[in-house]
Amino acid sequence: EGLMEENVPASRVRKHAPAAASSGGEDRFTQGETVLGNFKGLGDWDEAVVVGVNADGTYVLDYVDEGLMEENVPASRVRKHAPAAASSGGEDRFTQGETVLGNFKGLGDWDEAVVVGVNADGTYVLDYVDEGLMEEN
Repeated sequence: EGLMEENVPASRVRKHAPAAASSGGEDRFTQGETVLGNFKGLGDWDEAVVVGVNADGTYVLDYVDEGLMEENVPASRVRKHAPAAASSGGEDRFTQGETVLGNFKGLGDWDEAVVVGVNADGTYVLDYVDEGLMEEN
């Protein structure tokens, strides 16, 4: 079982967009751009700033909220940062069993999670399966 969070508002849930295979042009990021980076390939997609673009196509990322810097990050571990849009009444609806990215307790880390419950008030119950802990409200 993973780390469980109940009553998660839609503003802290995003569509999970697995990194696409490199197409040679779509995965290019620029210095100063805010992205999501998978630090050391551990599976957590955290907000980062591109502080360097290397000639070999890798990046230098600054995980500002974490106080960490990572060099030589391959494009496969960098995603476009898609801030949660204001609720439009339909686009941010998720279903039980769907894999999403959740911002646990609003701390800024967007981690892969599974929707295990959809509440009548529009909030969700998320299971952060890779975290290895269980927490209830």
